[in-house]
Amino acid sequence: MNIVIAPDSFKGSASAKEIAGFIKNGILTVDPSTNCMSLPISDGGEGFCDAMLAISGGERFSMQVVGADGHQQDASWAKLLDGTAIIELAQASGHISSYQDLNAMSTTTYGTGELIHAAIESGSRNIIVGLGGSASTDGGMGLLQALGISFKDKAGRELGYGGGELANLHEIDITGLDPQVKECEFIVACDVNNPLTGQNGAAEIFGPQKGATPEMVNELDNNLANFAIKARPFVEQDLSALPGAGAAGGTCFGLMVFCGAAMKRGIDVILDKANFEDLLKDADLVITGEGCIDEQTIFGKAPIGVALRVKEAFPQLPVIAVCGYKGPGAEKVLNYGVDEIVEINTSISKNCAMKKVKELTERAAAKIMTKFVKKEVIVLPL
Repeated sequence: MNIVIAPDSFKGSASAKEIAGFIKNGILTVDPSTNCMSLPISDGGEGFCDAMLAISGGERFSMQVVGADGHQQDASWAKLLDGTAIIELAQASGHISSYQDLNAMSTTTYGTGELIHAAIESGSRNIIVGLGGSASTDGGMGLLQALGISFKDKAGRELGYGGGELANLHEIDITGLDPQVKECEFIVACDVNNPLTGQNGAAEIFGPQKGATPEMVNELDNNLANFAIKARPFVEQDLSALPGAGAAGGTCFGLMVFCGAAMKRGIDVILDKANFEDLLKDADLVITGEGCIDEQTIFGKAPIGVALRVKEAFPQLPVIAVCGYKGPGAEKVLNYGVDEIVEINTSISKNCAMKKVKELTERAAAKIMTKFVKKEVIVLPL
């Protein structure tokens, strides 16, 4: 029997690679002869570099950058064997232990720009930026500042860090932009379809998750709108309303306007690189998953990307999604290629389950395997 194991990370508990290992362990306890093909995945957020390196091989480079909170921190980027640079925004602009400790108005993407600059200096000209896990709502201003673009107020002074500063944006000066940027091809890998501003925009939807109060959300939305107006002369058409422009606090918008970046779903970047359909040819079952499956999962999250690709290539190939927690609206994924949902924990607290993720995931995988071998239907609690 051949089983493809392609989970995302269980955020806060275990990496995608670890989850894939736990699932494999559980399967092999039931049938040691099973051929398990592990493909840890990412939707462009946490684990993006790891996933790409696991598929293509390459090298990771560590450095000090400005973190989302404006302080120095460690971060890394990767160069694949073909020279493509992989930048994970969460590495530089998202590793925050608690958003309660942040000022949502001043968090910055500057460090991500430093990673991009390092990749360019190394000779990379194909750059894939994974957008996910962002702690900022600055439209990518900090990233662009690190690449040499100047954002000025009416007095000609350079703006400081954060989306709060965009209220004072009067002029954008690109004369200092690193000329090597124009030699590069950028792809932004993102998992959301939100525009830059408005009721479904970056501030309104994701600002509260980053510590923004209702008043801050309104101000950040207005500031991003001001950014879009000031950026309009630099692009042929207004890109602020495009689905995905609001990814990573609007960073996608900034990269599209000033770096000519093209958007692609994060999970598709991973699956294309892995020649995913080739892995499925002899598969009897696909197991995917992530920490939480709820109504938001259908909006470009990794498990849905996996399930849709499976069903497009092999409509009869079953897909089971494993999760640590099943939230409201989880059943919607059953309309997007997922055949069953298996929650690893149904009896203990969420915090306790996070500490026992290895044991619980292995147990759930063994249960899946047992029922699949017996050709039984997995009965799920509603």
